[in-house]
Amino acid sequence: MKPWRIEITKVDNGYQVKFTGGDWDAVKVYTEQLLKTKDSAPKEHVVDMLWNILDYFAERGSRYDKKRLFVGYQKGDKYEEGV
Repeated sequence: MKPWRIEITKVDNGYQVKFTGGDWDAVKVYTEQLLKTKDSAPKEHVVDMLWNILDYFAERGSRYDKKRLFVGYQKGDKYEEGV
């Protein structure tokens, strides 16, 4: 079995990720959405990419784990509403 690995390359409007090894090989491009919707969040493409990397290596964890990995958003410590 060949080793599992990923290669991340910065492209114009996001990232290209090459997944190799395991049961499949794939190349996926994650780009920032230019047309925002009410449900879209800033850097959503980066969060999607990181979730897919965790899934690829089967390292996300389960809801029954004492601790599990999380990728998401939180306010910056210097963020002020309405400024």
